[in-house]
Amino acid sequence: MNALWIVLIILLSLIALLTIVAGLVFLLPRLQARRSSRHNLAKLGPPAPVLEIDGQRFRDLNKNGVLDAYEDPRRPIEERVADLLRQMTLEEKLGMLYQPMIGCTPEGELIEAKPRLPQFTPTSELIAGRHIVHLTVAMVAPETRAASAGGFPSIPATVTQPGMLAANL
Repeated sequence: MNALWIVLIILLSLIALLTIVAGLVFLLPRLQARRSSRHNLAKLGPPAPVLEIDGQRFRDLNKNGVLDAYEDPRRPIEERVADLLRQMTLEEKLGMLYQPMIGCTPEGELIEAKPRLPQFTPTSELIAGRHIVHLTVAMVAPETRAASAGGFPSIPATVTQPGMLAANL
């Protein structure tokens, strides 16, 4: 009888150990993804401030305290494009050539967790790490599509560099 109890205790110990190992295998990649997302989002700094000029509000996307030509929709488009291209780095210009898909929750929040599908990369990595500025939003529930007609809640606060035009999202 004692031998049966010893075998049972050993089996239960092995099951507990396997459960802990499986939990770590599942949890560690998610913790690494969260840490990576925090690091990427910290690169972007605080949200773009709002400038008020002549009673109109403008987002100061490059955070320089001045209303640049590309930030002013009253200016001719050719002038805005030239100003934006002059301020963009080569990495930002190259990032405009690629348009990956990103996912969002039914509430319109961007997905930052390590995705299950290999073609999805955390949004913060695309924006801060790879300078991608044009994104195709996938996996949007119908109620999110209607609620987010003016933009996605996470993007305007995050995308603030000169080449990152949140209006294109």
